Amino acid sequence: MLLSELKPNHDYVKEGRYLILSLRKKKGIRKDQFIEIPITWFDYNFGEKVEWLIVREYQSSVNGKEKYTNYKLENIHAQVCVVNVKGETTK
Repeated sequence: MLLSELKPNHDYVKEGRYLILSLRKKKGIRKDQFIEIPITWFDYNFGEKVEWLIVREYQSSVNGKEKYTNYKLENIHAQVCVVNVKGETTK
């Protein structure tokens, strides 16, 4: 599924799902390689020069607080995997 087809500012964990984003990392990894980041929520944050994607990471709460992170939208692959919490991939 494409990121543009998903609903921003929507809590996917309430539907029993999470998303897996592919993020291009530049330090220590070739530019054509991606790492996978499981998330439960995302929204767009449009800056003056850069478009950001703010995400809430799946099962990464520290001290009971949920972890939110900003990533440059240009470093996120357009294809997103939607997974049921039970581990089944959906389309």
